Amino acid sequence: MSRAASHMRPGIVAAVGHDVVRPMTDRQDRPAPLAAVLTVTFAGSLSGGVFWQAIFFLTAGHYRFSPERNLVLAAVMGAVYAIAAAGAGILVRRFSASSHSSRGSPSS
Repeated sequence: MSRAASHMRPGIVAAVGHDVVRPMTDRQDRPAPLAAVLTVTFAGSLSGGVFWQAIFFLTAGHYRFSPERNLVLAAVMGAVYAIAAAGAGILVRRFSASSHSSRGSPSS
């Protein structure tokens, strides 16, 4: 039994048939430091928020969009976002289901 398996609840390795988390032995296998992950997440969130807020000031000021055209732009951007999010969810479910079915079962 691996070190990762020894920290799990009793019986989970037996139920699954393999270690749920493979041991991280190499430096490149280790997870990223939490501070780095949080910094990148914060920067991405900030830049996304700035973009979604600034686009309407830019279109109104530079491209002379009327309030109605800005509203149409916002509606189109929201629709594209919703469709992309729904499509991403479908893809994640499809690929996660196929990756689970390709794993060996406990009896194999």
